[in-house]
Amino acid sequence: MDDLIRTVLDRVLAIDPGGIVGVYLYGSSTSTGLGPESDVDLLLVTRRSLTPQDRASLISTLLGLSGWKGHAEPSPA
Repeated sequence: MDDLIRTVLDRVLAIDPGGIVGVYLYGSSTSTGLGPESDVDLLLVTRRSLTPQDRASLISTLLGLSGWKGHAEPSPA
């Protein structure tokens, strides 16, 4: 899991949507631990609101890494 989180952080920091101030890990990964179907909850704090292009780039990056198993694509915002 540490490798996945490092990869996510590297990619998100590379695109730097909104001028990232901080990235915080929270949720079950920090309290009860991750299970096989767990997600990883990240909070990005940015200097400015994300533009539609920032959002699209971030969503594309995260979905490409996520292994998301849903039945339909999530809405971009």
